[in-house]
This record gives sequence, structure tokens and C-alpha cells, in this order.
Amino acid sequence: MRLIFIAPIVLAGCMAEGDGLGRAGSPEWFATTSNDQIIAYYRQDCMAYGYTGDQLPVCIQQEISTGRQCARSQMRNIIRP
Repeated sequence: MRLIFIAPIVLAGCMAEGDGLGRAGSPEWFATTSNDQIIAYYRQDCMAYGYTGDQLPVCIQQEISTGRQCARSQMRNIIRP
């Protein structure tokens, strides 16, 4: 019974200020990370890919959309028997 009350405290201790829970791109990460943090994460990826100017927001949007689709797929696979 104590584990139930301790687990949220332990998990909260793993989160830095403004960061979500879990690995970037995971269902947990998308559920617990602010939109600003998600955009900042994918902005770095898109800039590393070489996107700049008007194409940068398009890349960010596509990367976030793809990441969310993968996260939903992961959740579906966990829920299925």
C-alpha cells in the first residue's frame, strides 16, 4: 500500500523543471510535456536536419505529428492483449 503513495513522489523527482516524464517521443512524454517544450525539442532536430526559414515550422509540425502517431501506436500495442 505504501508503494502507491511513494511512486508519484519518486516519479516527480525524476522530472526537471518544465520537462515531461519518460523518453522524448514516448506516450508518457507527450502526455506530460508542455507544447513549448515539445516544439523546442523538435526544433533542434529540424535545425540539425538543415531546415531554416519558412521550412522550419513545417518540419517541426511534421515531426510532432509523426511522433504523436508513433506514440499512439505504442499505446495501442500496449493495450491490446
